[in-house]
Amino acid sequence: MARPPHLALVGIAILCALPSTGSAVHPEPPLWPAEIDTLHVTADRPSPEERLRQRTGFSTLVPLGADAPADRDLGDLLDRTAGIHVHRYGGSGSFSLASVRGSTPGQVKVAIDGVPIAAAADGSVNLSNLPLASFQHVEIYRGAQTESFGGPPAAGVINLVTDADVALRDRVSIGVGSYGARNAAAHWSRAIRPIRALVSGEYRTADGDFPFHSNNGTPFNPDDDHEAKRRNNDVEALHLLWKTSIGDRDRAWADYTGIYSNAENGVPGQKNLQADAVRYRSRRHRHQISARWRPSDSVPVRLKGTAHLLRVRDRFENPEAEVGLSRAKTDDRTREEGARFSAAAPVPSLRQRPRVMVETRRERFTPRNELKNETGDTRNRRQRTIAIEDQLTLGHVRLEAAYRWVRSTY
Repeated sequence: MARPPHLALVGIAILCALPSTGSAVHPEPPLWPAEIDTLHVTADRPSPEERLRQRTGFSTLVPLGADAPADRDLGDLLDRTAGIHVHRYGGSGSFSLASVRGSTPGQVKVAIDGVPIAAAADGSVNLSNLPLASFQHVEIYRGAQTESFGGPPAAGVINLVTDADVALRDRVSIGVGSYGARNAAAHWSRAIRPIRALVSGEYRTADGDFPFHSNNGTPFNPDDDHEAKRRNNDVEALHLLWKTSIGDRDRAWADYTGIYSNAENGVPGQKNLQADAVRYRSRRHRHQISARWRPSDSVPVRLKGTAHLLRVRDRFENPEAEVGLSRAKTDDRTREEGARFSAAAPVPSLRQRPRVMVETRRERFTPRNELKNETGDTRNRRQRTIAIEDQLTLGHVRLEAAYRWVRSTY
């Protein structure tokens, strides 16, 4: 009589487990040991410079905070960086844009802690609206990046990074310069574990009425050349940044960052055709919440979520049509909110770092013509991004690949 199938399988298992005659018994180690020794690894956390060196492509780090000169703005520091060209539309502190390696300013992405801050209505970011001394450092990426900062790829990325430990030194600085330049900055931070708080402020103003040689628009006729003084080149700006963090950076971490800026400057016009009444005013509120979580040491998964809210009010006055072809007085409003979620799971055995990122952004732009006392139609824009990235390290060679899907609706 044949044995049932399950009994036959049990018999085979028992025979395989019996040692052979005359051979020594060498017990095999279990596949999943009951106990695993705890490993304590002590090492310094990689610095921002070291993390940039581990990336492919071309990148530069510029220290800010206490290392930032009091008499310079962000455009001055970026203009001295390889591959960056700053376009200025006035004197110090006036409207300025950045381009990378011959690209247009609209193709350069400006971000704060990895989240882009440019609105679709602007197309680019005014560098003078960013508080220079309130950030720890700025990371500059030249060329297309596999790591997604949200939205479509860009010709370059300028990423402003706040202090992760919220530990800027308390300090107060006051400066005075030529042509009515004055500036003051103050920073305060405290840490009561696990809560940290930071408040930073900066005020800048300048008349910008420097003298220059004017050829009166006739370069081949020196008879009407004269010494002139720059007019309507003043600037006044107030920037505030505050940040609160709680948690453990190695396990769970959450922070809130708020930025307020209020700037006003004149638009002086061309060298030999100056404008006297053209003004530009910009006021911005930005709120950003981030949370990071690492479940455990045995589960190499890193989760991060970010949400932000941005409100912008831009006003432009050109009552005498000194710039452009017509008179103008506008008061435009922009509101944007967005959220991002990313998950990374490093695999040391395969030397890979796969990552998935999902982002959604919504923007509303409402134009207003003060001369006609009319409010235009509100324009809505929604953008969704999905990115899949991976890094593979082979000795001294690192390969990066990414797939990005972006959809924008209006």
